[in-house]
Amino acid sequence: MSKEIKRTVCPYDCPDTCGILAEVVDGKVVKVTGDPEHSFTQGSLCVKMN
Repeated sequence: MSKEIKRTVCPYDCPDTCGILAEVVDGKVVKVTGDPEHSFTQGSLCVKMN
């Protein structure tokens, strides 16, 4: 089982573009959380991503 964390951003066209940490296991995203290092959203995810 290969597990890694990928840093990405929300695909929706919002002004804040939420920063996301995606947990990937065997090539599939299994969990998304807010990226605490994102300069604007600082770990939060909007209702579109929740």
